[in-house]
Amino acid sequence: MKIGFIGLGRMGYGMIQLLKDKGHDVVAYDINDEAVQKITEYGAVGVNSIDDLVDNLDGPRFVWIMVQRRVVQKVLDELSPKLSKRDVVVDGGNTYYKETVRRSKHATESGIEYMDASISGGVTAARNGACIMVGGDREVFDKYENIFKDLAQLDGYGYMGSSGAGHLVKGLHNGIEYGMMQAIGDGFGALMGQRGEFGLEMEEVLKVYNHGSIIESALTKWLEKAWTEDTDLSEIAGTVPTGDTEAEMIELSKLSVNPTLDLAISQRQISKDAPRFAFKAVAAMRNQFGGHAVKKADE
Repeated sequence: MKIGFIGLGRMGYGMIQLLKDKGHDVVAYDINDEAVQKITEYGAVGVNSIDDLVDNLDGPRFVWIMVQRRVVQKVLDELSPKLSKRDVVVDGGNTYYKETVRRSKHATESGIEYMDASISGGVTAARNGACIMVGGDREVFDKYENIFKDLAQLDGYGYMGSSGAGHLVKGLHNGIEYGMMQAIGDGFGALMGQRGEFGLEMEEVLKVYNHGSIIESALTKWLEKAWTEDTDLSEIAGTVPTGDTEAEMIELSKLSVNPTLDLAISQRQISKDAPRFAFKAVAAMRNQFGGHAVKKADE
């Protein structure tokens, strides 16, 4: 079976490489012709249009969409009329779960199976095995489970529930992530404020935190990596650029009492007018795991 893949950005490109490593045949499309040409060198079949992608797949087709949330509907509007009953479409991006529920209902009316498969772990994990949260029809998940398994790290994937569940679980995961990053940033901001008085060696602080402490995590490891590349994070401005998921976080914060997420969102907004070191740390972590742009200190 060939897997159709739309989107060769930061995440999608590495995911296709991983699929090829696991022995899958992949037909890949992106509006960036250079990215398409490059992935063909890794063994994928590169095509120049969604029409060509559909024509190169055998039925029932399996198409994974890995594009930014604002582009998903545009891709679906072009792709869906070309598909047949029992074809499968997977939205692997950070889509708001209510949008997924709506799109799934529309797809079902056409006989198309619509799944959501949210990816966590950042660019490196996309290439080497990520965490994947899947929503949609259970039978479809079972039928194509090997694809989700091959894209994930060991035990790093699972069926979350009906349509939208994968994006809901990932969205709230991102909310937790917002809070964790803000807490780490604030803690390091406080340490930086005391560094002169105590002669704190921040490299040693990060090393020790990342070897057995309660707060040891992927986030603290990414902060340590950022520090080794830019001591004192001197090249990063003390603001957090607006991210793709911030509007979604505001909506998700309404699902329950969530003061931690509310605070993290408000602090990101405050950072635009009141930069400080804590926001340098948050921006650095975002850049490390997701390749998110940072504002340079001299901009």
